Amino acid sequence: MFASFGVLIWLGWKSSQIVVEDEEGDEEGFLLAGRSLGPFVGASTIVATGFSGWGFMGSPGVAYQYGAIELLGNFMFAPAMVIAVLFFARYLAKRAESMGSCTIPEYAARLHGEGGLGRLVQGVAALITVVLLLVFLTSQIKAVGLLAASWLDLPWAYA
Repeated sequence: MFASFGVLIWLGWKSSQIVVEDEEGDEEGFLLAGRSLGPFVGASTIVATGFSGWGFMGSPGVAYQYGAIELLGNFMFAPAMVIAVLFFARYLAKRAESMGSCTIPEYAARLHGEGGLGRLVQGVAALITVVLLLVFLTSQIKAVGLLAASWLDLPWAYA
């Protein structure tokens, strides 16, 4: 375990040396990987995120309760996400880059104009993003807790 901590700390240190700030000196180069990721990598990360807790905990439970037909949802989910990202991500990325935005709240604010309305839209979009990510992360932590509880033979109440 300590070796894995050491490797993770080393990887973080090494990647922090590699990541270079962009010309303006802001966080865009780090947040967007210098805009160097292609659409297939972007689609893959979105599909991997969607398959996290659901793919390993939720889907088998639903299949156990309702039958194997429920597993077809997993096979339809991945291609649908990949196709959606491959067709729409390039357009949205070009539009966001031309607008000078690097986050969804920034994109929404610039889409609705600068000034008070843009700041309000950005604030609401940021709040919605935080709430949805908290729900998502809570479910992921719960899934890992349930998995660890079954592996370690602990009561599920500890998860």
